[in-house]
Amino acid sequence: MAFLPQPIRDLLVADEAKLHQLGYDQHHHSLTPQKATMNQPLVLLAFAIWTTAFPWQSISSQEVAALPNSDWEGVHLANYVDAADLPQLKKLGINTVLMEFDRTPKDWQDKYEAIVDNGLRVVPVLWGKHQSVWKWNRSNQEWETDASKYPRSTGAIFLDFLQRNDAFKQHTFAIYSFHEPWYVPDNGKRKGTVDPLRQQKFWKQIRQQFDGELKIYGEEVSWVPECKNGCVDYDYITLYSFAHNEAGDVIYRPGGRFKVGETGIDGSQAPPVDDREQAKKIEREQITLMHQTIQDAAAATDGTRTKLIALMGTFAHDQKPDVWNRMPTTQEMLGWGRDIVRPERHRLAGLGWYSFRNPTDYYKQFLENSRFDPAGKDRWRTIAEVGKTILE
Repeated sequence: MAFLPQPIRDLLVADEAKLHQLGYDQHHHSLTPQKATMNQPLVLLAFAIWTTAFPWQSISSQEVAALPNSDWEGVHLANYVDAADLPQLKKLGINTVLMEFDRTPKDWQDKYEAIVDNGLRVVPVLWGKHQSVWKWNRSNQEWETDASKYPRSTGAIFLDFLQRNDAFKQHTFAIYSFHEPWYVPDNGKRKGTVDPLRQQKFWKQIRQQFDGELKIYGEEVSWVPECKNGCVDYDYITLYSFAHNEAGDVIYRPGGRFKVGETGIDGSQAPPVDDREQAKKIEREQITLMHQTIQDAAAATDGTRTKLIALMGTFAHDQKPDVWNRMPTTQEMLGWGRDIVRPERHRLAGLGWYSFRNPTDYYKQFLENSRFDPAGKDRWRTIAEVGKTILE
């Protein structure tokens, strides 16, 4: 009962069996009125008033994490950062960073020392063929993750580096696996760069090699049925809502694009909307849908399921002839954190900001070079405010 709001706890004096009798649904963390009997109208009324007027506002981050079946881990992630950014990001309440590493042990050592010194966790990204450092060995039908077998494989050498440095391993939130492995430009078919069975194999090899201590983060990996679970431990779900239309008007492009089909998630983009509250509603529905497809699928071989990290879009493309991304205002950042992420925490592992620095040559604005919004409000300070909203 500790995870229920205090007003509801005050009304209930029975044990969890009584909660089930009242209609408490542990999976969705709510009272289901259709299951309730006529003997509990006061409880249902109080719960309905509380959850309608103050959805999750009274529940702390720790209480959300303690909810039955909750995915919440309190991850507050900044994507694509430099070592020089770490002290500032720490002050802003960031606890995890995604950082590009080059292919040399000296670079790994320097960056991990900076991570440890700042008390952060990292998702190290090493690029290579198919946007990943990991190499598939056709002869042995396995990934080259063991340096004793593959002493010249950069991925295997990096994993050995982590295995030999316990502090660095402890400060690794997850290793980065594959970037949008299903995405092929201008191709409507579901065809990707890394076969689902090979992704399952990668997950199993890392599990075995590190005794389950090292997790895996990928992007758009869980979009297909074969990889709902057992290919990565964490995947992203985008909140890239902020856009302009061809006339330059402020609009929203919420992630209603995620539709479940026979071959997995349909990545086609939903039409934009100009209503902010409607956009928020669609984004919450997206989170519910993606989370539910993971819950409905078979668990990984060790019983775990993929957890989602919501990535809030903080970047702007070059101007396009139709709809293009724009930087959010501080008011929008706060609203998305308060009204989308906070009430959906039990379905998320955390929130990420994409991105802090520029990960590509066609983004023109991002948090590092666009600190202030058009009204002069500080986006960096807003990161800290949103962090308090979701982490306290």
